[in-house]
Amino acid sequence: MKTNTSRISSHTQCQRQAVRILFILWLWLLASGNLEGHQDSLKDCLSKASDCDALGHHYKEIGDLLQAHEYFQHGLQHCHQILKKLQNLHQGKDHADVASALRTVGVAHERLGQYAEALEHYQQALEMQQKLHPRECHADVASALRTVGVAHERL
Repeated sequence: MKTNTSRISSHTQCQRQAVRILFILWLWLLASGNLEGHQDSLKDCLSKASDCDALGHHYKEIGDLLQAHEYFQHGLQHCHQILKKLQNLHQGKDHADVASALRTVGVAHERLGQYAEALEHYQQALEMQQKLHPRECHADVASALRTVGVAHERL
């Protein structure tokens, strides 16, 4: 059973990840000259996903599981939008941002109790991280391996 501190820590890590993805996207779009029209769309998706996750946790904490599930479901939809935008942005190529978005989609599935779907996205993120860092011990690969292992425990 998770403690309040570990739940808060997990939630904070997800929010940091979302902010990191937004910042990296903003820098890339700025450098490529394609910022107009994209920044607001990505920022909006990230903001909505983060808000839905926070509200889902709030309702879960007070015992309104139906409302929590609804917010987590909306958050999942926004996470899928972010993943698609990142995949388009990187033209379908392997990229750390896409791997992070895959993990975030996995987290959203996990919030809904959809552990098989979460594991599928975690494994995709792991495979991408391993391709990005084939011959080195990298923290992102280690983190992805841990996430896959924890997901296996939950099945």
